[in-house]
Amino acid sequence: IAGDLITFDLLRKSFTDKIAAFAAAVSGGNQARMRKASTVVLYDLMKEMRDNAAVNGDNFKKNKAAGTKLMAFINTALSKTGQERRGMLQLYPSLENARTQVEADGWFKSTPIKDVLKPLKNAYNQEVLGRKGA
Repeated sequence: IAGDLITFDLLRKSFTDKIAAFAAAVSGGNQARMRKASTVVLYDLMKEMRDNAAVNGDNFKKNKAAGTKLMAFINTALSKTGQERRGMLQLYPSLENARTQVEADGWFKSTPIKDVLKPLKNAYNQEVLGRKGA
């Protein structure tokens, strides 16, 4: 029941508060809350990718990704330091999988989402995987 209460609490928050809750769980080392928060954040981001795809990528193209949840998450993750940043970067592979699935589903061939994810990908490769010059 405690896990359900955590999820319910997270679901009712604004997206900015969801990101903050995830960052707090990472920095606090609360594994249960971190898993729940990451799931809720990923759900919102994946939904945004699919919704964006439904309008042929216009949301990301026209707005240069400003004002999107994905950009808010990326900016927050890249602004953090230490363990908090590293924990947030751990979501990159799931976001990349979601992006490739949106493309595989035939929504559109080339997606601006890939470009939006690039700074997160570079940080993930360098800081989590230890690849220099990635």
